[in-house]
Amino acid sequence: MTIRNFTDHAANERTFLAWVRAALAVVAFGFLVERFDLLIVHAAWTAAEMLLGLALGLLLGCALAIVFVASAGWRRWALPLVIASQAIPVIAIAPLLVLWLGFGMASKVAMAALVIFFPVASTFYDGLRRTEAGWPAPATGSRCSSRSTSPSRR
Repeated sequence: MTIRNFTDHAANERTFLAWVRAALAVVAFGFLVERFDLLIVHAAWTAAEMLLGLALGLLLGCALAIVFVASAGWRRWALPLVIASQAIPVIAIAPLLVLWLGFGMASKVAMAALVIFFPVASTFYDGLRRTEAGWPAPATGSRCSSRSTSPSRR
């Protein structure tokens, strides 16, 4: 069964769909204007979850990178686990986090932290590992404590 004048039919259908999309955009914009206060409240919560997840991911990633540089035993044991953890898709972990942490802010912060953790840990570890031997010398010459200089190059 063929449609006679298919190009006319297709053009009419595209025009109709364009009108439907335009009508939906107008309705969505009207809802946005009408409920802008609700949008602001939820945007603030989302921003807070994002920033907390970013801070937690940065903190944990940097801490693990420092531990990897300071301890060869930890590095040999945990680095393969950290790399293997990236083989698990984030979308597979999300339902588990919701089951374990609930529907509140904690599961969303944990997901954001998991997303940012590996790139921070791997790049910070790589940067610390590639630090040249002479670079920490100005810090020790300025009477900095041994804790504030890189643990791998003393």
